[in-house]
Amino acid sequence: MHMKTNEYGKPLDRNGYAESIFPLAEDYCVLCTRRGTMVRHEVYHGPLRDKSKRLGCWVHLCPECHYKLHNVESWMDKALKREMQKEAMWYYKWDVRRFRSEFGKNYLEELDE
Repeated sequence: MHMKTNEYGKPLDRNGYAESIFPLAEDYCVLCTRRGTMVRHEVYHGPLRDKSKRLGCWVHLCPECHYKLHNVESWMDKALKREMQKEAMWYYKWDVRRFRSEFGKNYLEELDE
């Protein structure tokens, strides 16, 4: 069976996910460190969801933090986007310009449009 890969040669699972580039453990939430049932959260969601999956820009969250991130605490989403940008730039050896070309924005600068 031929395994699919992303543009960097990283294997994709049957759902189109590369291994996360974010340092994480599968059994706890990266925001609150609670253990138990986790969901995969694509850090750059919406129209960038597939790219997040393919490039490993996802993390494990507990259902409560996942709900808060999307519905209550926008600072959580912004902080996670900034941290993932740092990881992606390091992992893929991108500069800010290259990151912006991939994800449309520089999340390291609050005032960046």
